Amino acid sequence: MALVGLPDLVVLLQFASWQVLLVGILVFFLYVAALAVYKKFTEVEDRKEELEEKLAEWQKRRAINDLLGEMMEEGKSLRSYHSAQRNANLHAAHKWVKYTQDLIEAAFDKAQAQYFRGDEIDRGLDPVEGCLSRLEQVARSNFLEVNSEFVPQDWEWIRRR
Repeated sequence: MALVGLPDLVVLLQFASWQVLLVGILVFFLYVAALAVYKKFTEVEDRKEELEEKLAEWQKRRAINDLLGEMMEEGKSLRSYHSAQRNANLHAAHKWVKYTQDLIEAAFDKAQAQYFRGDEIDRGLDPVEGCLSRLEQVARSNFLEVNSEFVPQDWEWIRRR
């Protein structure tokens, strides 16, 4: 059995160190590529979550606007231009104002609900026209922050009354 000579050993070590260097560089580039892929993946996941939150917010706002639209239709049906009809509708009008005020408070906040209610009832006046006008303003206000705990499905009973 022959021993490896010194010149053969030097060549073997030179070749091995070149291979080790090449493997090291390759592993480094693979690591950098994996980091870039991971970073892009996390960016996409973050964006996906952001878009899902916006979609949920938009769906909730649309459901609220649908409910407010139902309340607008009911309020318009309570309009009366003669005092006898107005007196006959007064109880239904007060009930409509209360339901709508509760809905607005649950969906947005108490300040918006108080704004909607106005002071016509307190002054003994027919509340329908003033409340309808303010309800349209509330429904069109896209800047109002929706209450995060509001669940539109809990208010579907308004459509079935």
